Amino acid sequence: MNTQIRYISDLHRVMSEKKLTLVYEGRLSRSIINSLLHMCRTNLDSLDVSAGVQKKVYAIMVEVLESLHKQSQSSKRIHATKNLHFPIVMMGIKDNMLFITTGNLVSNGRAEKLREKFNQVNRLDKQSLRTLHMDALTNKEFFEKGYSDLALVDIALRSGHHLEYDFDKVDEEFQFYMMQIKVTLEKSAEFKAEKKAD
Repeated sequence: MNTQIRYISDLHRVMSEKKLTLVYEGRLSRSIINSLLHMCRTNLDSLDVSAGVQKKVYAIMVEVLESLHKQSQSSKRIHATKNLHFPIVMMGIKDNMLFITTGNLVSNGRAEKLREKFNQVNRLDKQSLRTLHMDALTNKEFFEKGYSDLALVDIALRSGHHLEYDFDKVDEEFQFYMMQIKVTLEKSAEFKAEKKAD
């Protein structure tokens, strides 16, 4: 079999096994972000999950894509020289969890700052995250430190779970960072009513 066809077959198998409903790797533009958000909404509509979960996941996807877009805009030179490491975003389901996984190339210095932010956010409970979120919205100095400060707090609040992350060394200058966000799935009222009727 043609290797390209075999590759597509293998990719389809992996996506089915891992229950991946959305996968994108490449440059991010406004039109691509809008298309990905449309796909996200369409996929969510096809799942029997509550409106609250759909709203959470969509809001998280908006934050994730905006953050990736901002990072990639500020690192065009990096992507030009390391063209195998464009941003990636995936959405899928495992057990009773919906997950969003992202990845992007960052400098070593940026990687260290991201580690600190992830650790800070993961140390906080829900109430502390809410307080930090309010501080970020009302404190100009905090907000000016960068959009990603507020984005990570907002994502963690909406998710209700710790943010999982990892870094892979690319070379002496850069690392590829990955983040996974989980949202617990709740069935829609219609689905619950149908099950009860059975």
